[in-house]
Amino acid sequence: MLSSSGARLLPMWLLLEFVEVLKKNVYNAYDGSAVLPWVSRQSSMFFRANKKVWEDWFSRICEPMMNASLSLHRYDCATHYCALRLQELRNTVSSSVNGKPRGHGSDNMAVEFAEDVLSTVKHMALALCRRREPEALIGLQKWVSMIFPSLFVDAKPTHEGNVTYGPLSWTLIGCYNNMSFLYSDNCSSFFSCPVM
Repeated sequence: MLSSSGARLLPMWLLLEFVEVLKKNVYNAYDGSAVLPWVSRQSSMFFRANKKVWEDWFSRICEPMMNASLSLHRYDCATHYCALRLQELRNTVSSSVNGKPRGHGSDNMAVEFAEDVLSTVKHMALALCRRREPEALIGLQKWVSMIFPSLFVDAKPTHEGNVTYGPLSWTLIGCYNNMSFLYSDNCSSFFSCPVM
C-alpha cells in the first residue's frame, strides 16, 4: 500500500522510468545494442533519420528529469542527468565561442551560462553528497574549474600553497569536508565497537 505522499509521486516516478526505457530503446533503434533485441529495418531507418530530433528532445527534458530525480531521491539518475546537462552546457559554450569574432573569449560566454552551470553543479553536488561520494565532489570541482574558469574568478592562494576559487569552490569543498567528516566519524564509531 502506498502512502499519500508516495501516491502523489507515483506519476513522476513512472515518468522517470518511462523516459529511461524510452532512451534505451531509441538509442537501440538507431545505434543498436548488445543487450536489447534488434528492431525492424524500417524502425531503424526512421530513428536514424530523426536522430537529431530525438537527441534535441532528450536534451530539452534533461533539466526537468534532473529535478524529478532529486525530488524522488533517485540520486543516481540525478547525477546522470546533471552530467548530461553540464556536457551540454560545455558544448554550447564551446560552439558559441567558435562562432564569435576575435576578442570574445570562452570566459565571457561562460558568464552568460553561469546561472545554469551553477544550478546544475549545485544539484549534482547535492546528489553526490546524498550518494556519499566525497571524492567525486573534488573531481566535479576540478572539471568545472577547467571547463568554466570564469565561475572561479576569485582565485587566491592559501597558506598551504593551494589555490582556492570563488564561492562555488567553497561550496564543493564544504560538502567534501562534511562528507569526509561523516565518513571518518562513522568509521571511528564502527572500529570502536567491541568485537563479538
